[in-house]
Amino acid sequence: MSQSTLKIKPLPVEKFFTSLTINLTNKCNTYCKYCFRDSKKSAKDEIELKDIKRILFFFQKKQANVIELYLQLTGGEIFLYPNIFEIIKLALSLGYTLRLQTNGLLFNKMNHRQLEIFSSKKIIIKISLDGWNSKIHELYRAKGSFDKVVSGIKMEGTPNFRHSLRININNV
Repeated sequence: MSQSTLKIKPLPVEKFFTSLTINLTNKCNTYCKYCFRDSKKSAKDEIELKDIKRILFFFQKKQANVIELYLQLTGGEIFLYPNIFEIIKLALSLGYTLRLQTNGLLFNKMNHRQLEIFSSKKIIIKISLDGWNSKIHELYRAKGSFDKVVSGIKMEGTPNFRHSLRININNV
Protein backbone atom coordinates (compact mmCIF):
# COMPACT_ATOMS: atom_id res chain seq x y z
CA MET A 1 0.00 0.00 0.00
CA SER A 2 1.32 3.39 -0.92
CA GLN A 3 1.28 6.26 1.54
CA SER A 4 -1.01 9.13 0.52
CA THR A 5 0.77 12.27 -0.62
CA LEU A 6 -2.07 14.46 0.65
CA LYS A 7 -1.02 16.51 3.66
CA ILE A 8 -3.75 18.04 5.81
CA LYS A 9 -2.73 20.96 7.98
CA PRO A 10 -4.57 21.49 11.27
CA LEU A 11 -7.11 24.31 11.21
CA PRO A 12 -6.61 27.06 13.77
CA VAL A 13 -8.88 26.41 16.77
CA GLU A 14 -10.35 29.93 16.73
CA LYS A 15 -11.40 29.78 13.06
CA PHE A 16 -14.57 28.14 11.82
CA PHE A 17 -15.18 27.54 8.17
CA THR A 18 -18.59 26.53 6.91
CA SER A 19 -17.88 25.46 3.36
CA LEU A 20 -15.50 23.20 1.54
CA THR A 21 -15.02 22.88 -2.23
CA ILE A 22 -13.44 19.81 -3.80
CA ASN A 23 -12.48 19.61 -7.47
CA LEU A 24 -12.96 15.88 -8.02
CA THR A 25 -11.73 15.47 -11.57
CA ASN A 26 -10.72 17.26 -14.74
CA LYS A 27 -12.59 14.70 -16.87
CA CYS A 28 -15.36 16.33 -18.83
CA ASN A 29 -17.85 15.26 -21.48
CA THR A 30 -18.11 18.64 -23.18
CA TYR A 31 -15.60 21.18 -24.31
CA CYS A 32 -16.56 24.70 -23.27
CA LYS A 33 -14.63 27.29 -25.27
CA TYR A 34 -13.92 29.35 -22.17
CA CYS A 35 -12.88 26.51 -19.83
CA PHE A 36 -9.73 27.35 -17.88
CA ARG A 37 -9.27 23.84 -16.48
CA ASP A 38 -8.24 22.20 -19.73
CA SER A 39 -10.88 19.56 -18.98
CA LYS A 40 -11.42 16.71 -21.40
CA LYS A 41 -12.82 13.19 -21.41
CA SER A 42 -9.38 11.59 -21.24
CA ALA A 43 -8.05 13.75 -18.37
CA LYS A 44 -6.37 11.71 -15.66
CA ASP A 45 -6.15 14.41 -13.01
CA GLU A 46 -8.47 13.30 -10.21
CA ILE A 47 -8.28 13.21 -6.46
CA GLU A 48 -8.24 9.71 -4.95
CA LEU A 49 -11.31 8.45 -3.11
CA LYS A 50 -9.35 7.70 0.08
CA ASP A 51 -8.10 11.31 0.14
CA ILE A 52 -11.61 12.70 -0.33
CA LYS A 53 -12.82 10.55 2.57
CA ARG A 54 -9.98 11.80 4.77
CA ILE A 55 -10.80 15.41 3.92
CA LEU A 56 -14.53 14.98 4.63
CA PHE A 57 -13.94 13.30 8.00
CA PHE A 58 -11.24 15.81 8.96
CA PHE A 59 -13.31 18.87 8.09
CA GLN A 60 -16.44 17.50 9.76
CA LYS A 61 -14.54 16.66 12.96
CA LYS A 62 -12.75 20.03 13.12
CA GLN A 63 -15.95 21.98 12.46
CA ALA A 64 -18.13 20.16 15.00
CA ASN A 65 -19.40 23.49 16.41
CA VAL A 66 -20.62 24.77 13.04
CA ILE A 67 -24.40 24.56 12.60
CA GLU A 68 -24.27 23.59 8.92
CA LEU A 69 -21.39 22.41 6.76
CA TYR A 70 -21.50 22.94 3.01
CA LEU A 71 -19.64 20.84 0.48
CA GLN A 72 -19.41 21.85 -3.16
CA LEU A 73 -18.28 19.17 -5.57
CA THR A 74 -16.96 20.45 -8.85
CA GLY A 75 -14.70 19.39 -11.68
CA GLY A 76 -14.63 18.86 -14.94
CA GLU A 77 -17.89 16.93 -14.80
CA ILE A 78 -18.46 15.41 -11.35
CA PHE A 79 -20.64 12.59 -12.67
CA LEU A 80 -17.67 11.23 -14.61
CA TYR A 81 -15.90 10.61 -11.28
CA PRO A 82 -16.16 6.83 -10.72
CA ASN A 83 -17.15 6.98 -7.02
CA ILE A 84 -19.37 10.05 -7.08
CA PHE A 85 -22.38 8.36 -5.47
CA GLU A 86 -20.25 6.90 -2.69
CA ILE A 87 -18.92 10.39 -1.94
CA ILE A 88 -22.43 11.89 -1.98
CA LYS A 89 -23.74 9.23 0.44
CA LEU A 90 -20.78 9.65 2.79
CA ALA A 91 -21.07 13.44 2.81
CA LEU A 92 -24.80 13.24 3.57
CA SER A 93 -24.16 10.77 6.40
CA LEU A 94 -21.63 13.22 7.89
CA GLY A 95 -24.20 16.03 7.84
CA TYR A 96 -22.96 18.07 4.87
CA THR A 97 -25.32 20.07 2.68
CA LEU A 98 -24.15 19.44 -0.87
CA ARG A 99 -23.94 21.68 -3.91
CA LEU A 100 -23.23 19.57 -6.98
CA GLN A 101 -21.86 21.51 -9.96
CA THR A 102 -22.66 19.78 -13.27
CA ASN A 103 -23.23 20.47 -16.93
CA GLY A 104 -26.39 18.35 -16.68
CA LEU A 105 -25.61 16.03 -19.59
CA LEU A 106 -25.56 12.75 -17.66
CA PHE A 107 -28.88 12.70 -15.76
CA ASN A 108 -30.56 10.75 -18.55
CA LYS A 109 -27.95 7.99 -18.20
CA MET A 110 -28.59 7.48 -14.46
CA ASN A 111 -30.81 4.75 -13.08
CA HIS A 112 -33.73 5.36 -10.74
CA ARG A 113 -31.71 4.42 -7.63
CA GLN A 114 -29.02 6.95 -8.53
CA LEU A 115 -31.58 9.69 -9.24
CA GLU A 116 -33.42 8.99 -5.99
CA ILE A 117 -30.56 10.39 -3.92
CA PHE A 118 -31.17 13.84 -5.40
CA SER A 119 -34.53 14.09 -3.61
CA SER A 120 -32.61 14.81 -0.37
CA LYS A 121 -33.27 18.29 0.98
CA LYS A 122 -29.51 18.45 1.68
CA ILE A 123 -28.60 18.42 -2.04
CA ILE A 124 -28.67 21.33 -4.44
CA ILE A 125 -27.74 20.65 -8.04
CA LYS A 126 -26.20 23.56 -9.90
CA ILE A 127 -26.55 23.19 -13.67
CA SER A 128 -24.70 25.41 -16.11
CA LEU A 129 -26.20 26.78 -19.31
CA ASP A 130 -24.51 29.25 -21.65
CA GLY A 131 -27.64 30.85 -23.01
CA TRP A 132 -31.42 30.80 -23.09
CA ASN A 133 -31.60 28.69 -26.25
CA SER A 134 -29.63 26.11 -28.18
CA LYS A 135 -28.30 28.62 -30.69
CA ILE A 136 -26.46 30.65 -28.03
CA HIS A 137 -25.63 27.77 -25.66
CA GLU A 138 -24.03 25.70 -28.42
CA LEU A 139 -21.75 28.52 -29.53
CA TYR A 140 -19.79 27.70 -26.37
CA ARG A 141 -20.57 23.99 -25.85
CA ALA A 142 -21.12 20.84 -27.91
CA LYS A 143 -23.82 20.67 -30.60
CA GLY A 144 -27.00 19.07 -29.29
CA SER A 145 -26.03 19.65 -25.65
CA PHE A 146 -28.75 22.24 -24.89
CA ASP A 147 -31.64 19.81 -25.47
CA LYS A 148 -29.89 17.10 -23.44
CA VAL A 149 -29.42 19.45 -20.50
CA VAL A 150 -33.03 20.66 -20.63
CA SER A 151 -34.23 17.05 -20.86
CA GLY A 152 -32.11 16.17 -17.84
CA ILE A 153 -33.60 19.06 -15.88
CA LYS A 154 -37.16 17.97 -16.67
CA MET A 155 -36.59 14.25 -15.98
CA GLU A 156 -40.26 13.26 -15.95
CA GLY A 157 -41.17 10.34 -13.72
CA THR A 158 -38.11 10.71 -11.48
CA PRO A 159 -37.94 11.93 -7.88
CA ASN A 160 -38.17 15.67 -7.33
CA PHE A 161 -34.89 17.39 -6.68
CA ARG A 162 -33.75 20.92 -6.00
CA HIS A 163 -31.67 22.55 -8.68
CA SER A 164 -30.47 25.96 -9.65
CA LEU A 165 -29.44 27.12 -13.06
CA ARG A 166 -26.38 29.19 -13.73
CA ILE A 167 -26.98 30.84 -17.06
CA ASN A 168 -24.14 32.80 -18.56
CA ILE A 169 -25.51 35.74 -20.50
CA ASN A 170 -23.74 35.85 -23.85
CA ASN A 171 -24.17 38.15 -26.83
CA VAL A 172 -24.19 36.61 -30.25
